[in-house]
Amino acid sequence: MKISLKPRRTMLCALAALSILIPTAGVGTGATAHAEGVQLNTYPSYLEKTPVTKPIWTAPIDHEQYMPSGSSYVVEGNIIVYMKNKHLVSADIATGNAYWSSKTNFTNTFFLHGGVLYALGEDRVLYAFNSQYGTKLWMSPLGKTNLVQMKFDDKRIYASFNEALFALDPATGKKLWMVDKTEASAIDDLTLVGNTVVQSYIEQGAISHDNLYGYDAATGKEKFGFGWSSSPLEVEGNMMWVKSYNFMAEDPLTTHVLQINTDTGKLIKDQVYDVSKINAEISTSSPNDPYTRITKLAMDGPWIYIGVNDVVYRYHRDADPTKGPPFVYNHLFQGTLGKWILGPSDGYMQFEGVVGLTSLSMFDLTKPNINYWGYGNISRVDRIGGGMFIGLQNGHFIISQLSTGKTLLHGQTSAWMFNKFTVAGNIVFVQAEHQLLAYPLPAAAKFAPTHKLIIKDEKADIVVDGVKHAISPDAAFVNNQVFVPFRAMFALFNGTISYDAASKSVTASALGKKIQLTAENALVTLDGSKIGLSEAPLMYHNTVYVPLRDISTMLGTSVTWKNHTVYISTKPEEAAAK
Repeated sequence: MKISLKPRRTMLCALAALSILIPTAGVGTGATAHAEGVQLNTYPSYLEKTPVTKPIWTAPIDHEQYMPSGSSYVVEGNIIVYMKNKHLVSADIATGNAYWSSKTNFTNTFFLHGGVLYALGEDRVLYAFNSQYGTKLWMSPLGKTNLVQMKFDDKRIYASFNEALFALDPATGKKLWMVDKTEASAIDDLTLVGNTVVQSYIEQGAISHDNLYGYDAATGKEKFGFGWSSSPLEVEGNMMWVKSYNFMAEDPLTTHVLQINTDTGKLIKDQVYDVSKINAEISTSSPNDPYTRITKLAMDGPWIYIGVNDVVYRYHRDADPTKGPPFVYNHLFQGTLGKWILGPSDGYMQFEGVVGLTSLSMFDLTKPNINYWGYGNISRVDRIGGGMFIGLQNGHFIISQLSTGKTLLHGQTSAWMFNKFTVAGNIVFVQAEHQLLAYPLPAAAKFAPTHKLIIKDEKADIVVDGVKHAISPDAAFVNNQVFVPFRAMFALFNGTISYDAASKSVTASALGKKIQLTAENALVTLDGSKIGLSEAPLMYHNTVYVPLRDISTMLGTSVTWKNHTVYISTKPEEAAAK
């Protein structure tokens, strides 16, 4: 079934505005950042005088001047393939010794998968080689230039070019189907979702903007198309979430997240997020960027993260964003950490700005921000495993420990521009302009940090409308955030509460509100609407504990914490006036 393209909002005037499209977190671990900064705290790397580590081996490599559009090497298993004078070179990752090199010229886009090297020749032919021995397996004269991305499943190879999308037979390279996109430019977001191939394009016309399409993997038949949409944010089964933003017709502090059933092409939900009116006390401006707009959008599991320069708002994807406020990161550091550029992953988000390159712990918000580099211009940042890989514009690069900021390795090159860092086994590969360098990977950078749930009881007084109460069991600090026993808190308001031990679910009513929640699930139902809590409720002392900050949302009260005392006002307007 073919579903016609749905440009859901009015197109107003011509503008090719790639520079103002909302950036998203893509597949992989790296992002490019440019920054100037000063030393802040924790581990000021440039003062540690970490000795320079020599590379294990080096090789000359092709690169594009000024700003490389893509790396000139790929790695799989014990094989690395790179470009040298437009020729492919296959080598051993440990020694750099070459297995073979091509005799003809190739373009700077090639892929390794399952021991096979796929590369586009300057003759517009796609070649497949045995990656270790160089044996030519097949050649497919597709007649196209600008190979953007390739994906693989057990039945087909999918090759996305700027002007076409192909499905090929893995054994022969024979063309199975083609989608012609002559008037478009493919975005590097080719995604396989079950039996659907998803690809976005910048389509030319009176207005150039991104459109997202889904094609049947077996036939290439179009299943769906959505205008002003691109870059899948998250995939679960046959469900996909993508960003959508009409830069000509909508406020720069508004974005859409579409939920699409990729089997049917049906739009399940078009959720609008407007962060312009969330909290007037939280600044969304940054000294590094005079424009107040959404600068980054990402998803991690059920959470949606929307960045506005130095402030990040978190929503639950299944919650109604109009029914409850989002959780806010970084507002305590507003105007200092700069733009959010990486994450969320493994409990951290990275920022770059006037204080350099820093991380904010999402797991314990009371921890100080971690400084990796606060002196000198940064040309490249990759977050891989437990390490931050940072290329500087003075030719140096450092590998810092994600969780502490401590410098683990210091390297020096003659370059001022770095491309992506890649980890393979115990080796890290660095592309520094015309050089490919292999270094030993520090042990502390191999694995992402693990987080332990730290809970301790906290004796607290509860004051409701000026009257002091005691609750049992006590409140608790969970990773330095205050949690309170749900049943005991609702009893203060003469509420009714029931608990299902089998499902660990609670149903409660108080102050005219009805709440349904489940332990270990941050999505709750409030008066029939889905809202997201700041953290998931948990079981402790055989009862359900909830974050103190969320009591305000659930009951419509004013809640504050001061000097081991919880102050609750059932008349928030009066409390705010005092």
